[in-house]
Amino acid sequence: MYLTESSSRIQYEKTFHCLYCRSPHVIRKGVHRGNIKFLCIACKKWFQIRRGRKSLTGKDVLNLHLVGTSYRNIGCIASRTGSSVYRLSASTLSSLPHCTDITRKYCSHFCGVLLVDGKYVKVKGYERKIPVVYGIDYLTHDIPTYIFSPADNYQTCLSFFSSLCLLKYPLQAIVCDDNINIQQACRQIYPNVVIQLCQNHYKQGIRVNLGIHTNTYHYPFMKSIEELFEKKRSKEEFLHKAGNMFQKYGYVPEYKSILLDINRRMDVL
Repeated sequence: MYLTESSSRIQYEKTFHCLYCRSPHVIRKGVHRGNIKFLCIACKKWFQIRRGRKSLTGKDVLNLHLVGTSYRNIGCIASRTGSSVYRLSASTLSSLPHCTDITRKYCSHFCGVLLVDGKYVKVKGYERKIPVVYGIDYLTHDIPTYIFSPADNYQTCLSFFSSLCLLKYPLQAIVCDDNINIQQACRQIYPNVVIQLCQNHYKQGIRVNLGIHTNTYHYPFMKSIEELFEKKRSKEEFLHKAGNMFQKYGYVPEYKSILLDINRRMDVL
């Protein structure tokens, strides 16, 4: 350890000189806010050298912010204060075009199949998280548009599909969860659209209703549900397999209601 420390000091002596007397006899004495601290042996004065730091543009700061780097850490990298990094990031964000403008100007190769979902996110000015409704094109993985709203209701979904229609998105089918507001609003704007219920969301709803994570009694039934949806089946094969499950598990009221609901929603599943 002593040799390594000595070698490190020799390297700094060869690289850096005192800022006051230009003496090469300096010793490293730690780091302060990302700057290397040195003590000059000749004049006994302290000084700091910014080593490995570079000036970051607004784009660089924004990229670091979007990947989750804190303003304070960005400030250490750019030798700025956290507040100045925040102001630079906010001004850069405000200059970016809206997602809808990018879609209207640059995007035109959509497939017409849209995965529609919602997610609750924390937004400044709201005490609780609010939903953002968005759609992902199945082929390009682009997001044509999205909408923030204080509530995940019918009016929010209707505004989303109205915005999608104004963009002239060639919607043919949507894949969504069991949210009746999404389905009804979509039918209102696109009457001939095909609605596909997301099987993963549907199975997750069954797990939650059965309390599968805390009750192992339902494991065999849930495994049969997984096998029913594990691959694409013809209508006849699907009905045959579901009928066998009904004969096996139909005596349990919870299982019976789930199987009847699957039969009722077979067209969207």
